[in-house]
Amino acid sequence: MKRIFTFLFLIFLVSSMQAQFTLTPEFATVTVDPNDLETIAHGEVQNVSTSLKKYRWERITECITQGWESQICDNNLCYSPTTSIAPKTFQLNAFEKGLLDLHVRPYDLQGGGKFKIRVWEDANPTVEAFMYITFNECTVLGSKDVNVADLKLFPNPATNQFQLSKADGVKKIEMYSIVGSHIKTFIPNDGEKYDVADLNNGIYMVRLVGAGNKVLKTIRLSIR
Repeated sequence: MKRIFTFLFLIFLVSSMQAQFTLTPEFATVTVDPNDLETIAHGEVQNVSTSLKKYRWERITECITQGWESQICDNNLCYSPTTSIAPKTFQLNAFEKGLLDLHVRPYDLQGGGKFKIRVWEDANPTVEAFMYITFNECTVLGSKDVNVADLKLFPNPATNQFQLSKADGVKKIEMYSIVGSHIKTFIPNDGEKYDVADLNNGIYMVRLVGAGNKVLKTIRLSIR
């Protein structure tokens, strides 16, 4: 009997460690009328733990029509369209719910957008959840129809340097810490190697920026 209670307690303990917060909806498809000023995909974060928690988010733009604009609004405020990683945390009390909305503005242009929203606990970035949002159909991103699937960093993990698989359409490479602090900016060229030998080991967010300061893709880079 004692073994059964111990086993049940361990299951409860593991479940409690994993169930820190919920992010809903996991998937959403939203229809956009280009004549509307903006369209909002409503999201919600809920702290399901018994203590106050602080969270951060990242907007990963997988695809967006040139001329469209997107931005995130959380419990703190609505950030500028150029903000892809939350510069500060938002907090939720035990069992409290908070908004995490994604706004798009089509500016009378037919098109679409596809986004992945990552949310994590500030004190423990490995506790994370994702929300996938699609506005209409989207097949192009940026002024040169950049195929974001071709944009990769290697080697990853990196030691002293890393490279970008394809520099076409990428105007700059921005590096941020896991909490959103700007570290470095590189101007990309085909075949160029980017020096990170002076950085501490850890996880960094690398933002690939295209024409019009639009974020094409954000990649997690590990430095060892």
